[in-house]
Amino acid sequence: MFVASIESLIGSESIILMQSTLSQLSFIFIAQLTLFLITTISLLILLWFLFQLYLIQFRNALIDPLTGIYNRKAIFHELKNELRKSERHNHSTSVAMIDIDFFKKYNDANGHVEGDNLLIRFRRILKNAVREYDSFGRYGGEEFILVFPETKLKDAVKVCERVRAFVEKTKFNGKKICQAKK
Repeated sequence: MFVASIESLIGSESIILMQSTLSQLSFIFIAQLTLFLITTISLLILLWFLFQLYLIQFRNALIDPLTGIYNRKAIFHELKNELRKSERHNHSTSVAMIDIDFFKKYNDANGHVEGDNLLIRFRRILKNAVREYDSFGRYGGEEFILVFPETKLKDAVKVCERVRAFVEKTKFNGKKICQAKK
């Protein structure tokens, strides 16, 4: 009844024209909505990829690529945080620096690939010897830093002795090297 009264006012040709125009407008709306959704999804995918790239770069800034442990920057940051906590809560924090004896001779005698393998094996030794809440990282070359939160010196020495004992028991590949004369 409503359509009939409008039809009598504006004529049937105008109604057909209006229906055609509404049909075109709805097609344009659907096309624009589809384009908007495609653009939004594309931007979300791009954002996800950029975030993944950021995480990779963030990790690379803190992790030594060879050993997969903290690099110098990250372990010093960890040490600084532990020292602040230590002061705030009035407890001990111990730090150890470990240097692999005769590493240069080993590297020269066996090649850099075998030297890299030694560093990777040494990282595994550290991981097995230290406690879960201790931190360690590669200072540089064959030098490593261990951070022992809430640990007195005598207890840190025990952990370091455990590291030394693990190293002593481990068989490393490559040629034997001459040790320094006593």
